[in-house]
Amino acid sequence: MKSVRGAYLAVVAVTASVVMSFAGSAHADDVDEIERQLDSKWSSLEGTIEQYNKTAATLKTTKAEVEAASLKVKPLQDKVDVAYAQIGLMSAAAYKGGKASTANALLGGGSADSMLEQLTLLDAISASEQKQIDELNRLKAPLDAEKKKIQALLDSQQKMESELSAKKVSITGEMDALQAQRTAAYKDRASRNGTRIDYVPPFIPGPPGKAVTFAMAQIGKPYVWAAGGPDAYDCSGLTMAAWAAGGVSMGHYTGWQRDASTPITRSQLQPGDLIFYGGDRHVALYIGNNLVVHAPQPGQNVKVEGVDMGGDTPTAYARPKYAR
Repeated sequence: MKSVRGAYLAVVAVTASVVMSFAGSAHADDVDEIERQLDSKWSSLEGTIEQYNKTAATLKTTKAEVEAASLKVKPLQDKVDVAYAQIGLMSAAAYKGGKASTANALLGGGSADSMLEQLTLLDAISASEQKQIDELNRLKAPLDAEKKKIQALLDSQQKMESELSAKKVSITGEMDALQAQRTAAYKDRASRNGTRIDYVPPFIPGPPGKAVTFAMAQIGKPYVWAAGGPDAYDCSGLTMAAWAAGGVSMGHYTGWQRDASTPITRSQLQPGDLIFYGGDRHVALYIGNNLVVHAPQPGQNVKVEGVDMGGDTPTAYARPKYAR
């Protein structure tokens, strides 16, 4: 729990500094810094989420164990309750009838010895009942201890689940605020490159996110045949450079990129995946929301466009291989 709390406090501190530093209008240079901070923050959030998932799962098991422990104790507890009830009834009867019985015995000619025998018998019955109760409590003691131990664990886990849930909500809210800054920065950068964008891909952790971020930063740069950056690109040069930013090396040729990737279907598309057109003729980078970023053709600049590009239906989809 201590490590989770520490990670959370660190995440909040990072977020606070990032949000303050990007307060006001966003600029092109902000994008990479926001992406870096989001990536760092995601790592912390992911740890909190996994800890929450673990706690929620173990909580179900512990609740079942508490229920099982209660069922073990119940039969013995019922017997103890019955024995105490019997002693209570005998005590009440003796209290209510004791004085009257004594007077009746004296007035009615009953002997003191007879009354003493009756009282002695009552004491013996009570002692027997108490002995039975003591034996039941002896048998019940380890079960009570087990139940108490499991209940303490349940209380601790419920508290942790509540704290982690609150942290998850808080961190997610802070990421949403940072995402708003990121969106403004993306649009500002595109406008500085002489291009307008209406869609900004969501933050994506890991290599695919780095590939998408890189490709989006190239919007507005010209298509130049056989170019792989940094000032101009052709289609496979853009996807090669984008995935290189994510730490994945691919050749400067659509066919090599497809062969080095895992085939997927359109329904499986995720940001960062590659989409191929006309066999080996063209490749684009998927960014979500049924959109791609690509270097179209000579005379045009890198831009965002729909997956089907006005009727140019994709012929293949693939996911570059990277360490997860």
